[in-house]
Amino acid sequence: RRSLLAGGAAVVSVDAAPLKSVQKMEHRVRVEDFRAAGDSDLTVLRRAFKSLPPTGGIVEFANDKVYQIGRFENDHPIFVFAGCSNLELRGNGSSIELETSNITQPVVFFFQSFRNVRISGLRGHDRGADISRDWRGMRFIVADSSLGVCEGIELDDIHVENAVALFAAQGIGSRISGITLRNVTAVRCYYGINCMENGDDLTADFTAIDCRRAYFVYGVSRHSVAIDIRQGKGAIGAQASCLIKRYRRDTTDIRLRARFAGVGDGPARAAIEESALSEGYRELQKRIEALRSEHGGVRLVVEDAGGRVIPE
Repeated sequence: RRSLLAGGAAVVSVDAAPLKSVQKMEHRVRVEDFRAAGDSDLTVLRRAFKSLPPTGGIVEFANDKVYQIGRFENDHPIFVFAGCSNLELRGNGSSIELETSNITQPVVFFFQSFRNVRISGLRGHDRGADISRDWRGMRFIVADSSLGVCEGIELDDIHVENAVALFAAQGIGSRISGITLRNVTAVRCYYGINCMENGDDLTADFTAIDCRRAYFVYGVSRHSVAIDIRQGKGAIGAQASCLIKRYRRDTTDIRLRARFAGVGDGPARAAIEESALSEGYRELQKRIEALRSEHGGVRLVVEDAGGRVIPE
């Protein structure tokens, strides 16, 4: 266990028990029931997801089908689930395939303000991703707390190739808790798991193959992670395959077991670092505080030049 100076975060690990309510849901959606002649896979999936009530249900993909959802040139989420509970997406061995056509990070599955979500048996592949360049490729599953508390998300039997991230947790204000990854594989991804000032109580057992950074987290607590890291000759590395940092919040109670195999251009190591905020960042924070005072304490959402939200 290592604890990095001041701050804190929250994500709580979830096991099978909280998801029993999903198994009992009678509302069941079969994606192919929403297909009409000439419909694109993207249209069919959106129609099927939109049919779900807020109380959730089970979405059944076809068995071993490849869903081609098109080309994307911006960061906008493709499938958004907000305010849902007791939701299960059963991939049944099917794949989501897309092509990123710019320096951008489209999000395939975007979850906000949720309780008890499970995604299983699903594959993802971005034909346009390029992990030799920063930030070109999809982020497959993102949990975001901007709209409220997020509790319980489980990934089981997920395989993602060519992506900026297999799983990411983000958002200001509310916390994300209860994250479980099992039987998950990231291949040629920039990140396997990426938790940015959010995402506590995370349990993961996964494989990272030719990924630049299998595990990169900061501002989080209570992680128990086991990673099998494999790199072939010519694989693109980073300064560390696993990086635990502190920026604004404490990073605490992290248990990491990593096994390295093969060779690659990046060092096969884990690192723990603390980064001081730059003077420019500190000055920006002062300006934010001044604006907040001027506008009566209103909550502000501030983005950096790359469009990423700066946490409060």
